[in-house]
Amino acid sequence: MKIFWLCLLTVLFIIVPLTNSHAENKISMSLVASNGIDQELPLQIFQGKPWHANPKAQYVKVHLYPDESFPFKKIEVIPCNGEWNDSIVVFRNFDEGSWELTKLKPAVESNYPFTARSLTFNFRKNAPLCLKAIKIYKEKEDAASLYTFEVPRVVKGTALASHTYDQNYDVMNLFDSRFEYAWSTAKITTGVSLRFNFDQGETVEKLRIWNGYQRSDVHCFSNARVKTFLLEGDNGYHETVTLKDIMGYQDVPLPKPFTGKELTMTVQEAYPGKQYQDLVISELRFFDGKGWFMLDPIQNIQRLNQSNENSFTQAGVGEILNNDLKGNEKNSKGLDNWNLRLRSDGSMFMDGLSEKGTNYLDFYALGNYEVIKSQNNQLDLKIFGFLKTIKTPVEMDCNGCGRDCNLNKDPNLQQSIFIDYITLKKVGSQYIVTHTKPQQRITFKQLELKLE
Repeated sequence: MKIFWLCLLTVLFIIVPLTNSHAENKISMSLVASNGIDQELPLQIFQGKPWHANPKAQYVKVHLYPDESFPFKKIEVIPCNGEWNDSIVVFRNFDEGSWELTKLKPAVESNYPFTARSLTFNFRKNAPLCLKAIKIYKEKEDAASLYTFEVPRVVKGTALASHTYDQNYDVMNLFDSRFEYAWSTAKITTGVSLRFNFDQGETVEKLRIWNGYQRSDVHCFSNARVKTFLLEGDNGYHETVTLKDIMGYQDVPLPKPFTGKELTMTVQEAYPGKQYQDLVISELRFFDGKGWFMLDPIQNIQRLNQSNENSFTQAGVGEILNNDLKGNEKNSKGLDNWNLRLRSDGSMFMDGLSEKGTNYLDFYALGNYEVIKSQNNQLDLKIFGFLKTIKTPVEMDCNGCGRDCNLNKDPNLQQSIFIDYITLKKVGSQYIVTHTKPQQRITFKQLELKLE
């Protein structure tokens, strides 16, 4: 009998640490985003499936936002076939640090651990892009320390908002993992509702919500956020939940689990915005008692892609979508360099020199565009989003940091919102970008750009 108990204790001693070690390597990751989505969601990389980006897109980025930060010493990025055509840049916590991966150096390896709150992979000119796997290790050379990322289950269904700002702020943006896209109302904060219909009956025990417009701190407190939701659904379901006014996600347990196909969430109270009366929610996930799930946003993403592709093609400038435009400001004598990328998903990136009195500030703009008018060889665009100047660095990794959203005054807050209007016209091999209101945040007058 003593031998039996000794053997049993020995087995338990061996099994329990292994089980705990395996559990420590599981990381929940509710958000996996990309600016190159075509037919597939990038979260399937972590479900054992290869991911194909928009085949025409260059400088595709994949963003990983783990629910909790984690340490790592090694990262491998594996293509579907052969080798990468171009190098890959891996950014840690947005701009906190970066590494370049090449054919000769296909992995990040470090002698000491880094902490990841977010990871961004810029695939540069690897087009068409097919990504087989992203492998992240807790230890440098220990296969047993390979992390397993648990991503949400994607389900079929529909979502309908009683009020929406416009098609750029569609309710299905709640499930695309991109903070620059969100659901928003237009100058209405209470009484609006979101109705979700699941094709199959689902159980919801709690919600995970990114409250407000979490593109940046300044976007968040400038717009209104939800304070109280009334939840109604099948079989007479009726409950009320209260949300915190914070950046990052928050888990909201339901007083009683919901089971059914139709769930409606109505805003009863809201935290007021300091600049706008629009109510915004960035992302939403549901928990069924075992794991997180979300509605499939792929059709909404494809709709926006197709609409933008049609507009650019109609204007005769379809070739610039998902590519890089480079050049200078007209009559600048080559003193300033500019870069503009317009993507079919509606996102944009711009960097260059912005005039500030007698000085020039290096800046970059992360944002979106909206096609105002499309005609032969010319596009009229509204560009808007988040502006950062290099002279006054700001903390970009605000998602998940837990700061209050409704700030009165943050001395470290140097971010700014920009809304500007431009025309883009093709003249020969050049693309002339004219700023129709150059007194705005980005102060150029006219750029002369070419495809890289």
